[in-house]
Amino acid sequence: MVSPSLLLSAPSASDGELQVPASTAPSGLCQVLLGRLSGGEHSTEARGGVRWAAGMVKASFRLVSLLSASLATSGCLLYGARSWDPSDFGAVRIGRAVLTTAVVTCDYLVTLRNVPPDAEEYPAIKSQPSDVFAHFEETPLGAASLAQVHRAVLHDGRTVAVKVQHPKVRQQSARDIRIMEVLLRAVKKVFPQFEFMWLVEEAKKNLPRELDFLNEARNAEKMTAMVRRFPFLRIPKIHWDVSTERVLVMEYVEGGQANDRQYMERNRIDVNQVSRALGQLYSEMIFVHGFVHCDPHPGNVLVRQSEGGSGPELILLDHGLYQELTDHFRLNYCRLWQALLAADMRGIRTYSQRLGAGDLYPLFACMLTARSWDSVNRGIDRGAASAEEVTEIRSNAAAYLPQISQLLSSVPRQMLLLLKTNDLLRGIETALHSSAGASSFLSMSRCCVRALARHRRMTASSLWSYARISISESLRLGQLQLYEFLLWARSFSMGRWLGSFVHWISRSLH
Repeated sequence: MVSPSLLLSAPSASDGELQVPASTAPSGLCQVLLGRLSGGEHSTEARGGVRWAAGMVKASFRLVSLLSASLATSGCLLYGARSWDPSDFGAVRIGRAVLTTAVVTCDYLVTLRNVPPDAEEYPAIKSQPSDVFAHFEETPLGAASLAQVHRAVLHDGRTVAVKVQHPKVRQQSARDIRIMEVLLRAVKKVFPQFEFMWLVEEAKKNLPRELDFLNEARNAEKMTAMVRRFPFLRIPKIHWDVSTERVLVMEYVEGGQANDRQYMERNRIDVNQVSRALGQLYSEMIFVHGFVHCDPHPGNVLVRQSEGGSGPELILLDHGLYQELTDHFRLNYCRLWQALLAADMRGIRTYSQRLGAGDLYPLFACMLTARSWDSVNRGIDRGAASAEEVTEIRSNAAAYLPQISQLLSSVPRQMLLLLKTNDLLRGIETALHSSAGASSFLSMSRCCVRALARHRRMTASSLWSYARISISESLRLGQLQLYEFLLWARSFSMGRWLGSFVHWISRSLH
């Protein structure tokens, strides 16, 4: 469709009518009319016509102003003084409707008006998808800011999900980034203590990747190869032959959203198993491979009962946004989490500072774990956060906003998407009310042990060093297996002494 900013196809000037650019209407139309009437001979009739036209314009503006004021007043009276959302004003609602109608009408005038529905050009303009799909559902299954997904059937009978990028999202997103940059620079001028320019830098880097659907397809296949050892994970297959940068065709897979507890109860899916599976998957991505899916919101993580009924199956969607971690960052992040799980204050300080936290390392530890500093000192594996601790964290988040801003601007950019990912995963666990915290920590510990041992083996100077590292890794993984068994035994209330022994084992593992 042709953009409304192009010229309207009006009759020619030789017929006594005008050709008016859409970008000048309506005020530009008034100027053109006045200029046309005042040209030629300066007769009394022409001057009278000018005065009449000017009077009509002024009367029209007065009418529009009065109408806008009355509609805005009606919006205030209807919705009350407590709601001051601009969308509540009648003038805004009517303005939006008028603008939408004008855009659609303009597209019709410049594109389809002179093309009969039975002409050969009409199907080409209308762009039917029947050449690729035997059936295409026009109503989308879901829509987001960049694209929407439709269900379709290929000519060979396979049902697929078709992700279609919105037509003008590339141009609009570029403008949005420029506007965001201007606004953040203005905020920086007014509030120098707030450092949020990293938002623009990350958007400039990540948005082009998300808009390239072929890049998303490559990420999906790379992740499939990396985590194929997990039987509970399903990543839809890509149909490369009918996919492009703006249209991605993939296998259609159904499931409930990962935060839908009622769906899981109806389908007899154990929410604790779902939380454990998510913990295993993301620990493997972060600590072992350094290739992390950074958009695990509930719409991108589906859950269903496996065909054999052996447990839940996770379906991971939307592979446009990934973070690749450098080995230096990944290994320091492994060591930091080991220190956090062991309540090792010296290690927390050392590895937090290596990751750019500086003297704000206590705040950094609290942000990573979503726990208070007292809980970090006691050990985050000792128990879940209480209601009082959650309230304390929320109040401190507001009080320490300048320090949080400073910290986010100083840590490596790799950390920013990891913090977002951690928050999204915690949101899913909170919605499920799961009790898989200890199991998640065990998954993290195993992955940290494997990642660090693999790095030491790669840098081993002799065969004996290589063998010693492998034996040490096996012993530590065996200790973690024993710890998991003791946790399971403690769940049957086998005595206070067993709880103390479990805690001692936990401290000795790190």
